Formats: sequence, C-alpha cells, structure tokens
Amino acid sequence: MSDVEGEAWLLAEELRLEKGLTPEFGCRDYQEKIISFLYQKLVRYSEVNVRHAVRLDHAPAGAPDDAINPLLTKLAADERLEPLAILIEREEAAADREVEPAAYESPAAAYLQLLRRFDNKMLDVATHLLISRSWCYRRFNQALNLAKLQRPLAKEAFSTAEGLEPSPWRKFRALHVRRQLELDIDTPMLI
Repeated sequence: MSDVEGEAWLLAEELRLEKGLTPEFGCRDYQEKIISFLYQKLVRYSEVNVRHAVRLDHAPAGAPDDAINPLLTKLAADERLEPLAILIEREEAAADREVEPAAYESPAAAYLQLLRRFDNKMLDVATHLLISRSWCYRRFNQALNLAKLQRPLAKEAFSTAEGLEPSPWRKFRALHVRRQLELDIDTPMLI
C-alpha cells in the first residue's frame, strides 16, 4: 500500500467521524470527495508550508557566506534547557546525594573505609586491626556476603555515632612463634 492509499484510508475514517460520511469507495461521488480532500491535504496545504518555510542553515540573502541566520540564534535554546544537559545535571545531583555508608552501618562498610584509608592494602588493614591477613580476608568476604543479604538500616538510627572508626577488638596481637624442628643426627650415618 502506498502512502497516498494509506492517507486515503485515514481520511475516510476522519470524514466518517467528523462529517458522518460512511465510506463507500464504490460510489463515484465519494471517490471524488476523497480525492479532493486528499489534494487539499497533501498538495495544496503542504505547498503552503514549504513555500513559507525558512532555511535556518543558510544565511539570509545579501549576507556574507559565513553569516548565521538571525532567526536561528533566536530559536536556539539555552544550554541549561537542552535535554542532555538536564539529564547530566540530574545524574550529578543524584551522585552527590548518594553518600557512601558510614563505617558503623555494616561490617562491609567498615572494611571498605579501612581499605580506602590504607590504599586497598589488606596487609595494612590486618596490621591495624591486629589480626592475620588470612583472617582479615575471611572476615572481609563474610562481611561482603552479609552485605549482599542484609537489608539497609535507617540512617537515623546512627545519627549519634558520627565519626566512629573501626578499631581493633583486642589490645595486642597474639604472636605465633615458629620453632625449627630439631633432629637428633649425632649418630654416624652408615653407607
């Protein structure tokens, strides 16, 4: 079906709704009426629109070639009103509002803050907490798993605990003294 045929069907429906004309495409008078309406809509009125259109990408007659159409400068919107600029501004505002969780809100948040403080070095975090590195990794992974499963806590519940930082839970680190195995090799070897 061509565009003109499609417009004819749409126009027939418009005539039925607006003027109460039932579509009778077999009737010669109805065909003439549809053709005259199509001519008015597609040829006559569209030519008027094109005839009065202004080319915004060309300079006005008699102006230098690099001149800009003055109508284009009047129609241009402010940069603040462009949809892309508005969306970027909204995203930046939302990112500013999204603060990271405080260290006391969950064990995972505490570990993340400690890792940031010690430049993502787990050995330094373990030394600060006075625990072994393997235990620090294990507790960090447990905290991450817990963070995936737990529901977020209300920020109002922690309003009095501002500025708290995770600290060691004991005053010293138990040192494991390694002992060298000693073998009694004083007896001569028989070969």
